[in-house]
Amino acid sequence: MRRIVIAALFVSAGCGGGAAQQAASTPPKPAEAAGAPAAMKPPEDPEVSVTSKSAEAVGHFKQGRQLLENQRAAESAEHFKKALELDPEFAQATAYQAQITPGVEGSKLMEHAVDLAKPAPEPERKLIEAMAAMRRGEREKAKGLVREVAAAKPRDARVQDTLATLSFADENWDEAVDAAKKAVALDPKNATAYNDIAYGLAWTGHYDDAIAVAQQQVALAPDEPNPHDTLGEILLAANRIDDALAEFKTAVSKSEKFTLALVAIGEIKMFKGDWKGGYETLKRAHDTAPRIQDAFEAAYVEAWALAGQGKWGDCFRVYDAMDKAAAEAKNDSARAFLATNRAIMFGVAGKGKDARKAADAALAKLKELNVPPATAHNVRFDAHFARVLADWKLKDKADIDKAYAAMDDEAKTGDMNAGLRTTLQSAKGMVAWTKGNPKAAVAEFDKCSQLDAMCRFAKMGAQRAAGDKIGESETRALLKASPRRDGPYVFVWAQLK
Repeated sequence: MRRIVIAALFVSAGCGGGAAQQAASTPPKPAEAAGAPAAMKPPEDPEVSVTSKSAEAVGHFKQGRQLLENQRAAESAEHFKKALELDPEFAQATAYQAQITPGVEGSKLMEHAVDLAKPAPEPERKLIEAMAAMRRGEREKAKGLVREVAAAKPRDARVQDTLATLSFADENWDEAVDAAKKAVALDPKNATAYNDIAYGLAWTGHYDDAIAVAQQQVALAPDEPNPHDTLGEILLAANRIDDALAEFKTAVSKSEKFTLALVAIGEIKMFKGDWKGGYETLKRAHDTAPRIQDAFEAAYVEAWALAGQGKWGDCFRVYDAMDKAAAEAKNDSARAFLATNRAIMFGVAGKGKDARKAADAALAKLKELNVPPATAHNVRFDAHFARVLADWKLKDKADIDKAYAAMDDEAKTGDMNAGLRTTLQSAKGMVAWTKGNPKAAVAEFDKCSQLDAMCRFAKMGAQRAAGDKIGESETRALLKASPRRDGPYVFVWAQLK
């Protein structure tokens, strides 16, 4: 799986290698006899420090960090929990626990980690501050802080790998590959760095090279599920569906808790025409998911698949079930995102008036929910996008300008990662099309991220409306030639059949 920054989740560089910095230092040795040579200063640890009162806590932290770097968040949580039981003032363990804790609780925990890190060595403190900045949605600040850490600790491979991860959030593939290659040069056994290189090559169209690098990652960590999952995703994008399926199955065999690979198996069954088997696999993924957010991943894909088959009633029942589960779990952030997703889905269904009502309801609900500021920003942005989508479907030339202006204004209030930028770009295309200029819409849609399946699908429709049959055929062929494991792509695939 590509390691990405999504909302408040940030897989940080971490650190390791050295022994724990103990709170109680070793008693000083008696002074040496006069004339004895001065003691040599021990070499500086090339990696960012891990400050804790307990060596055992550091051991648990490192195990949890390794699991998290391999996308095994549910399993990592137990180790971070144990580390904090052994040392409640362990700043890095607190920060890592915070990044896998949803909602306001996780945000408060991250700010507590920043406080705990104040007496830590500067690189360690700045690393934790970078994690907190990402949690707040301050992406540029986070990148600046990590670059400062990299300058202070140029031989820490994990720090370089973190720079690669942050570049992925911008879809700056060349920069990501560059940083990941530096990580590999520093630590040739750093499997997660190969992961970043593989995806960077894949998303720039170099599939053969990407597959070769992903296979190197598998060779370095054959018993971890994530390398097989990464190889599976890249094989899928290269349209080697059967090979991809085999890798996803291997990933699940390595860890039954690796929900994303099981979801991918369900998607591939759908791509092969086995919708019944696909839904059964998604249900299995949902029922065996170790965390509610993992269960939601399966349900999210199920909703888009049902939409793709035109089963709108079933699609919205899935949203009802997710909202109920989120309410029971007291996960307000999930409830806020689900509300805007519902509004967007109404727009996709062509139910513009329902989409408008749902978008307004989502904004009203947001005021009642307790969510972090960065989450609130993203939810408002998505709600305004749902209004743009609704106005496009309703061909409302007057209101779509207002909806887009609100969306653009919201965009300016916070950092914009590549995902939000492509959504804004998609909205520009919808505005142009609504105003009767599908050719201009094609030009706007063409600027969307290549990972945005819905925008590329909209481009195909605009090409058709503009009378560009050749362009439409080419866009269709490109969409079909590179399947993606992604809920919206499952919807698009169903339309292309």
